[in-house]
Amino acid sequence: MKTLIRYSHTLTTFCVLSLLSWGSTARQQDPTDILVSEIQTHSYGIQSKENRFGGKGYDWLQANAASAQYFLIGEEHGIAENPLLAAQLFESLVIKGYQHLAIEVSPPMAKHLDNTLKNGGINALKDSFSLGTEPAFFGMAEEALMLSKIRNASLKPNAFWGLDYEVAGDKVLLKRLAELPKPEPVKPYVAKLVAASQHAWQKYMETKGPQYIFSFSGQPQLVKNVMDHWPNPPQEATQILKTLYETLAINSLWVSGEGYLSNQRRAQLFRDNFAEYWRQAPDAKVMIKLGASHVMRGLNINNTYDVGNLIPELATINGSNTFSMLVLPGKDSHVAVLDPTHWRYRSAPAKDGYTKGLELFYTNILPKGFTVFDLTPLRKVVFAKQYSELESIRNLVMRFDALLIMTGSTPSAQWVEH
Repeated sequence: MKTLIRYSHTLTTFCVLSLLSWGSTARQQDPTDILVSEIQTHSYGIQSKENRFGGKGYDWLQANAASAQYFLIGEEHGIAENPLLAAQLFESLVIKGYQHLAIEVSPPMAKHLDNTLKNGGINALKDSFSLGTEPAFFGMAEEALMLSKIRNASLKPNAFWGLDYEVAGDKVLLKRLAELPKPEPVKPYVAKLVAASQHAWQKYMETKGPQYIFSFSGQPQLVKNVMDHWPNPPQEATQILKTLYETLAINSLWVSGEGYLSNQRRAQLFRDNFAEYWRQAPDAKVMIKLGASHVMRGLNINNTYDVGNLIPELATINGSNTFSMLVLPGKDSHVAVLDPTHWRYRSAPAKDGYTKGLELFYTNILPKGFTVFDLTPLRKVVFAKQYSELESIRNLVMRFDALLIMTGSTPSAQWVEH
């Protein structure tokens, strides 16, 4: 027993002395120098030629995504090269079991995109969008091409999982709702809902005022009237009505100045929709490509717990894991931003603020191609107290596993002319 106590005392003394020694060394070094060294050590290059990608960084991404059940891509929207990279990665990951792409559209719109591409290909999708029905982001050429490539690569009948509400797709959803068989008492309420959408869009076309877009000007009660008078509607109708109701309810909160409650309700919708897909296919391997705030672990920049907080928990339940990456444009690169007055994408500086405080990464990019940084080794560094002033970097490395800076990136192109 005395020997054991003596050994324990010796080990404790050794550990304490080691920690004191490490602390002394750390105090002698500039904390930023330590962080820069780690950033440089864990960076890999991705080369691009004619929109095909390769290099050590591409192989590293592919390997990490292949070993995960869920590959989350959080992006600054409007980078032309990002959806092309995502499509190539998905094509290569199908052999590793990837089956679906989760995107920022509603579940019924995801089904519409899937069916349109299956039945008519990308030209049919363009024809559909030319009616002014394209969902947000997929009116960009590279995003539409990504959908086509992933639909062709997927071995499943439902390649796309829709997690969001619907900003501009109400015309598609209401057209389908009107086609579905329904009891006579319901028809007048559906007709009123359709008429309200048509009137709102006509007003928008006349004035170019975004406030008239139906998803922001429509009243949730119009949808509730249909729901209240339609007992036991078919599943497709239920899904369409839920999407329309949540869209109008979320945006009504926003318009009335309740921004936090609006974001909170939208985040809950993301979580509810993903959970429903997960219940139906808990073992599916899924690529998730959304705006970066949606896929952050923990409390996101809107101070809500979004789907990026749910997915790692579901992976834990499944006994699997996730791999998440933030994608940012190159320094001084523009992105495509929606101009809602003309429903067109235009070139503009990045607007979402994801690059703020990340200068240490931008000043340490590799000289050629894109640079992907492995963030996981940095967690032990930024956890130290002396890094508390680098809050943006600490938040980044705790919320994501990798950072991809697409040096020299370009804004996505307008695909459909209205």
